[in-house]
Amino acid sequence: MEDNRSRSGFKKGPRKDGARGTERKFSKPGDRKFGDKKFGDKKFGDKKFGEGRREDKHFSDRNRSDCKPGEKRFENGGSEGRGFGAKRSFDGKKREFSDGIRPQRSPRPNSSMPKSSRTQVGADKKYNDQPKKVMLDNRIEIALQTIIDVEKNGKYINLAFKNNEKLDRLDKKDRAYVMRILYGVTEKSYTLDWLLQRVLKDKRIKPWLNTILRVGTYQIFFMRIEDAEAIEQAKLLCNKYVSEELCGFVTAVLSKLSENKDEYTPELFKFASTTQRLAVTYSYPEWLIDMWMADYGLDTTMSLLENANAERSINLRVAYGESVEGVINQLSEARINCELGMLFNTVTISDTVNIENLDLYREGKITAQGIGSMLTVNALQVKDRSTVLDACAAPGGKTFYIAEKTKGQVESCDIHEHRVELIKKGAERLGLENINAVCRDMTVPVEEYVDRFDRVLVDAPCSGYGMINSKPDIKNNAVPGEVDDLAKMQQDILCACSEYVKEGGIMVYSTCTVSKKENEQNVKRFIADHPEFELVDISSDIPEVLNYSVEDGMVTLFPSRHNADAFFISAMRRK
Repeated sequence: MEDNRSRSGFKKGPRKDGARGTERKFSKPGDRKFGDKKFGDKKFGDKKFGEGRREDKHFSDRNRSDCKPGEKRFENGGSEGRGFGAKRSFDGKKREFSDGIRPQRSPRPNSSMPKSSRTQVGADKKYNDQPKKVMLDNRIEIALQTIIDVEKNGKYINLAFKNNEKLDRLDKKDRAYVMRILYGVTEKSYTLDWLLQRVLKDKRIKPWLNTILRVGTYQIFFMRIEDAEAIEQAKLLCNKYVSEELCGFVTAVLSKLSENKDEYTPELFKFASTTQRLAVTYSYPEWLIDMWMADYGLDTTMSLLENANAERSINLRVAYGESVEGVINQLSEARINCELGMLFNTVTISDTVNIENLDLYREGKITAQGIGSMLTVNALQVKDRSTVLDACAAPGGKTFYIAEKTKGQVESCDIHEHRVELIKKGAERLGLENINAVCRDMTVPVEEYVDRFDRVLVDAPCSGYGMINSKPDIKNNAVPGEVDDLAKMQQDILCACSEYVKEGGIMVYSTCTVSKKENEQNVKRFIADHPEFELVDISSDIPEVLNYSVEDGMVTLFPSRHNADAFFISAMRRK
């Protein structure tokens, strides 16, 4: 009330009629009483159209001569700017205009506090209640792009992130997150498609949209992330890479999966057969499970399925002459988790690391090589002066290991010229000068190789089912019947290379697959057709902690916590 009186010109003191107050004095001449007005006079507070903000006039100001334009004088002598558009309505709530300037009240009990720390009320509460805008997670986006690259261009998943600048720029934790999605979506592809079909039925959708739905479904069912967050990220991906119109479709599909998660869980679903249940639960093609069941039985098949998604590690072979302890120390200084490996001169890394970016790799001190691959070379029994042929050598890991074991010449062959270049570059990096890398089709006999080598290694092209743990996309690209074609080609290579082994020499046949037709049956067929060769029992050279089986001296390594991949190794001596 005090404020209204001062604005209207009311002054304290007795009036002429004896009542409290004094008569109001007008600035214009005349005898009008308070409230009287002539036609056309402006009302109190009115202004003509086009008049600007009254930045230099405030009706509550007193002694305005020392105030700056736009300032309001308070009783305590301070001043505070008041912007246009900040008003308070009769219900006591603040009203905000588009310029976002909030009104200030005078005086404030906490006016001595910094402006940013004062208690916000009214309109501020409205702003705080609004959800924050969700941004697209660049880690999920990188994972999506890499998956598309793998599916579209036929790359192996383990090669897709090599020389990937976006991945290389991420820190260790974010890189591991991307790898989790990348490998997880690829590993669970069969299961994710089955889950999506519960909602989509037989609806066909475009590859980009399908991959976005796979990523969202994987996060909902297999990652510790809020379902709402996974759905929102999928919607943002759809908006950026597909279309805004289909965002609602993505939200609806994933929301239904989230709401019916218990109903759609494979472990609780009733399947038509055991094979179908295993296929959906472990995400494998039904025909591949049937083949393993016929070849190895239920127990081994379950071992293959359960260990295929085991934690991966990288086995590093330390070059001869280098200190294993020194390598471990350098890796530890780089904050890479590592420990002493199972085999001689090896170190195991448990982190997701691009080995090629390490100085140790560039300097030729380490090479990434699996346990099965190293045991294959050991089965050759290479001597100090042995001459060796590596018939199917690329990318060259076994060739390099052989070349370090012998001072003799190592002939390294591959059918693809660009892969031969990989062998040459690797030999140069390691400083190995006894390697001759050439491009050859080893199904075709080479006259100059006949009876020339003490040792011959045939690590034949195969279906690769033993590498599913490291390359889960293999099972997604596998085709029924491909084993028959591969077994024939392998037999042709074996027969051709058998001519190159000296008498008393050893030929090792190996694959990185789990298939009787490509492995044991192939070797037995070769021995039957070539009586000049006999099998050599190599089982005594296999570490007992590994999971493996032995048949007639031939060894099949199965995935375990010590060894990520499966491998088949056999050795034959020429009489």
